[in-house]
Amino acid sequence: MDKTIWINRYHQPLCASRISNRYFMGILVFVATGGGWHNFIAKKKRIQRLFKEGKKRFPKIGPLLNKLEAVAFFVFGFREQVDLPQAHDPETKSLFITAKPKTAVQEQYDSCLFSIRQLFNHCIIDENEARLLCKYCGFTLEDMHLGIYKGTRGKPRYQRGDSVYFYVDEAKKKGVVAIVDAYGTFGQDLEPSYDIFVKEDNTLYKHFRETYVFADIHQA
Repeated sequence: MDKTIWINRYHQPLCASRISNRYFMGILVFVATGGGWHNFIAKKKRIQRLFKEGKKRFPKIGPLLNKLEAVAFFVFGFREQVDLPQAHDPETKSLFITAKPKTAVQEQYDSCLFSIRQLFNHCIIDENEARLLCKYCGFTLEDMHLGIYKGTRGKPRYQRGDSVYFYVDEAKKKGVVAIVDAYGTFGQDLEPSYDIFVKEDNTLYKHFRETYVFADIHQA
């Protein structure tokens, strides 16, 4: 008889046969970063059972799942240390890995992406491994990226001299576009960005992505 392998957010016990592959991979990523302490009531045998099922379902990425299992044991206190080689240099950055969902529709990805981002930023996995995890979870980082940016690279919506609205630390500002970077800037090169002068502050606010710049106060 199939045993309970996960307890979901509604406190329903689920056996492996009732969990889709995408959901299952999401669970493995979640547990690898310490998720499930309360609703999963984590025990070493349960973690082992989860990852055993994971390796059965996803044999092509067995070594990657071994890595995640080792991290889970460490995070939950079942191992004193993790002897894993760094997947990449700590200074390595990725626009895709550090991107965050912007719309409510994308919230379903947020928790999983956050976990994958943690694994990447701690040099446990490299970018290729992160992309694999995203693929098995049912989305790609490129999809996430396209959902984040409303601007089109090389085709700025606003021009120098346009009045626009934007936010600084949750405070709404009104200013005038002073400089247009049609192809983005150092931090991102996937949509236009703007330097905006606010007269009342006597300040030039630099590198605001088009996603967060509005022509109409009612849109801001």
